[in-house]
Amino acid sequence: MTQTESPIFPVVPELRVIPRDVHGVSRKQMSPNALRVLYRLREAGFGAYLVGGAVRDLLIGGEPKDFDVATDATPEQIKALFRNCRLIGRRFRLAHVVYGREIIEVATFRANGGDDDGDRQTDDGGRLLRDNIYGSIEDDAVRRDFTANALYYAIEDFSVRDYVGGYADVQARLITARMSERLGQPFVVENRAGAGGSIGAEAVARARPDGHTLLVGSNGPLAVNPVVQARLPYDPAKDFAPIGLFSRTSHTVAVRADSPFRTLADLLAAAASAAAEPVEQPEAR
Repeated sequence: MTQTESPIFPVVPELRVIPRDVHGVSRKQMSPNALRVLYRLREAGFGAYLVGGAVRDLLIGGEPKDFDVATDATPEQIKALFRNCRLIGRRFRLAHVVYGREIIEVATFRANGGDDDGDRQTDDGGRLLRDNIYGSIEDDAVRRDFTANALYYAIEDFSVRDYVGGYADVQARLITARMSERLGQPFVVENRAGAGGSIGAEAVARARPDGHTLLVGSNGPLAVNPVVQARLPYDPAKDFAPIGLFSRTSHTVAVRADSPFRTLADLLAAAASAAAEPVEQPEAR
């Protein structure tokens, strides 16, 4: 597994939405009790996501051992929604919704970083004693231990939300497992998230060209980054050679709701018009 953050390569969360017709995860594979929790939270106006190992296991065709839920509702708000709920923990406040022998653990999104204020406390040695500062789903994704555990199944549209490259991590592990069987060689998957995929792509571009280091590439590092990043540390056309295609995903261009653009043609026309306008140069001093 790959950790989501390191002191050398801090992770900047970037949302990738994998729609239902691409990821293949079905509600039929989920615990009915987990679905009850997700729907109740959603109906109450909160964000509700299946998260962690359950999503990872479902993506690779496995059977999850348990089902955890993440939400922007606080533990007290969760308890108010479920009569069969109990709050546990002091260091990490969690809600357990109990259905007989099954417990659905519900966690509030936690903030990433911060000082010893509010309900976060550390001892003199820096050991975390209490951490109940809540944040956004992006914060929560970066805090999780491994990228493959930072995948969120959204009950609102049945998509999988990926903020730190976890989906590519899962795909890479699937394909390398088959490659290992066929070639009789072990493979190590290292997910270097951040900078829209440029950090991982740069690592492969600088690796020895002996065929032992492979890049699971996508539109981000290979097509988008060259036009949005001024100083890309690699050349997609010269530094990489494609050897196979094993996944397809859908992409959407979105604008703000109050934007004047209603079609892609509108947006492209405005971009072309802006590009044709002369750029004012600052006066020489």
